[in-house]
Amino acid sequence: MSQPNISDLSYYPFLVDFNEFLKREIGEGIDISVLVETPYMDDAYRRVKKLLIDREVFDLDSIDRVTRVVTFYLGIMLTASTGQRRFLDEYISREIGLAIDRFRRSSISEALAILKGVGIDVKEKSDNMVCFRYMNTRRRIISERCLNISLRFLDLVREKTISQRNLLDFLVESSLYRGRVYTERSKLDKLIYDIFLGKVREAVSKLVESDIANDVFTSIKKYRDRLLYEYILANREVLATRPKIDWFRLARITAKELEIASKYSNRSVGVNDLPPCIARSIERIGEVNSSDMLWHIYVYLALTFLVSIGLNRDQIIKLLNTNNELLLRKIDFLLEKREKNDLYLPPPCNIIRNLGLCDDCSFKNPISRYISESLRRGYGSDSGVS
Repeated sequence: MSQPNISDLSYYPFLVDFNEFLKREIGEGIDISVLVETPYMDDAYRRVKKLLIDREVFDLDSIDRVTRVVTFYLGIMLTASTGQRRFLDEYISREIGLAIDRFRRSSISEALAILKGVGIDVKEKSDNMVCFRYMNTRRRIISERCLNISLRFLDLVREKTISQRNLLDFLVESSLYRGRVYTERSKLDKLIYDIFLGKVREAVSKLVESDIANDVFTSIKKYRDRLLYEYILANREVLATRPKIDWFRLARITAKELEIASKYSNRSVGVNDLPPCIARSIERIGEVNSSDMLWHIYVYLALTFLVSIGLNRDQIIKLLNTNNELLLRKIDFLLEKREKNDLYLPPPCNIIRNLGLCDDCSFKNPISRYISESLRRGYGSDSGVS
């Protein structure tokens, strides 16, 4: 793909060959794993926070052209590191929104340069417009339009990023003549969104599936945790609920489900037997400092689940692999509540999803998923905690 000949491609960073850009603008031997240790990462965090958490328009003019490109790609890695596809998809959507807004305000020459850059043969006839007359069934002219922009029809059909529906809508509002589709500037927006979305997804795939992705995710762990923490604060009306909230109603957990779950826990239970959201919360208990609010949220989720499915103190401690005094006190407190039939239940999946732990399963709560998978698997694993 040739680079569009426009004034500043940094406003459309997904159209940039990122490795070539780094080589040209920063230097040889620089890749994204090096950039996470630079001030660019702080700028990327502010960019993601502005778009995802503050839900405001990020002012791209406030940063220089190199920072615009680098922070876009670092933002992809940051949102992907949460393990939550919804975070990444929302970030992509809002970034495309910025690019579309820029595209709408761009000059006609810049807009056409972008289309040419993605492989579409497009021409403008400013002096010699092509006029189309529209007639009714009696061959009487009912309207006439003169159009100055034409695109090669085969290029539009071959462009896989354009959805069939949007292409059909675009063609209905345009005119086809001698293998070219004639249209006007305002109609190009219908095509450009799909094209931008396709290019962003290509950029995401290259980064997230690269060999260095896991190393980058490890390096930006503190930014990931901070992002989730900010997200929780921004949604505290939903998340900051009292433990005594009626989870039975919200999560649709029944007494029968709890009874079945407890029976399965009479056998050995390993981390691999747990729902992914619970396994991730246990993993992050060891990663996050106990003075952080996130740590307490992960602990609450993990412990309420483990206690609810009937595990005893020793089983829980072995699963968590910890001797943290504060954690032990929390375990004892919840076990004591269980003995008094005053059980604290884990939050439902719509709450867990906001913590960036959910893999978007079809269940309403982690207990239901645990029961369903236990039924298929049998009574626990052979190498679990007993």
